[in-house]
Amino acid sequence: MRDLRAINIGSWGIALIGAVACGSAPAGDEGETAPPPPAVANGRWSVESIAGDDLLSVWGSAANDVFAGSRDGMIYRFNGNQWTVSMRGSMPVTGLWGTGRSSLIAVTDGVFVYRFDGAEWDRAAITYASGFQFQAVWGSREDDVWAVGTNGFTRFPNISSTSQWNLWQNPHGSEAGNPIRSVWGNAPSNFWAVAGNRVFHFDGVEWKSAPRVWRDNDLGDLFAVWGSARSDIWVAGDRGVARFDGNDWQHDHLLWNPVNLRGISGNRPDNVFFVGAGGRIWRFGGAAVRVGDSTFVSEPTLTTNDLNAVWVGANGDVFAVGNSGTVVRYQPN
Repeated sequence: MRDLRAINIGSWGIALIGAVACGSAPAGDEGETAPPPPAVANGRWSVESIAGDDLLSVWGSAANDVFAGSRDGMIYRFNGNQWTVSMRGSMPVTGLWGTGRSSLIAVTDGVFVYRFDGAEWDRAAITYASGFQFQAVWGSREDDVWAVGTNGFTRFPNISSTSQWNLWQNPHGSEAGNPIRSVWGNAPSNFWAVAGNRVFHFDGVEWKSAPRVWRDNDLGDLFAVWGSARSDIWVAGDRGVARFDGNDWQHDHLLWNPVNLRGISGNRPDNVFFVGAGGRIWRFGGAAVRVGDSTFVSEPTLTTNDLNAVWVGANGDVFAVGNSGTVVRYQPN
């Protein structure tokens, strides 16, 4: 396969925030424009195309071990120098998650689920989840993994074994028409998911609906959820982002233009990335969320292709993937 090296281009509590759109900077209630935090420093952004089809998911164990799943069922692997084909499937790979180089799970927009042991991919035999169209997967550890999709929540007891699945149907009838789009968690009693304009939380016993993420302006459909701790949860969607702070709902009226966000990831509470339509990438810099105080900055736009998912490594490496095989990468110095 040809070398595809990058070309260098250079009680509940949520704070409601509208992610910044192209154009003018946001203003507060007093009409003042707050200066944005600096862009990511001491590194470089680059963009490349690694495939002809759209990339839908991404996850890595390190900056030199990153996987990306495509709409055509391909899984690509990056070794620090080039991307190669890791698996050839037949259904869109909508979610990837793992615990390391030799323990990875991939879910598809269909019944197929795959497990990677470091050497080869093995398709799980799922007999009673027929028709379950998976949209995302995440785990807090190898034996505590949730996959979500059109039919609800599915718990996978251990990704080192493909012998059993526990299927938990979506208990919220009002959400029947909305697939569960994304899931994130950091403990068996702390998982979050989004569907439609609703947020759900798993407390270790059952999934419960959280209060709606809105006040004067609905965020529209939500497509992504990510957190750094139990009291630091982000969700993103068509019209912006919302943040759970562990205490109460905060409504700061930072309502800007729609941005159609599709992915969230970070490595610290003060370094969180959001990706979406038109190749836009936004970063939250960690300042307190206040009216008129811009805590987001727009990173360089290196492509006009929509970005569908993002992964941020422990050292701050960023991989955002999108349509037409696009990979946007940030490498810290």
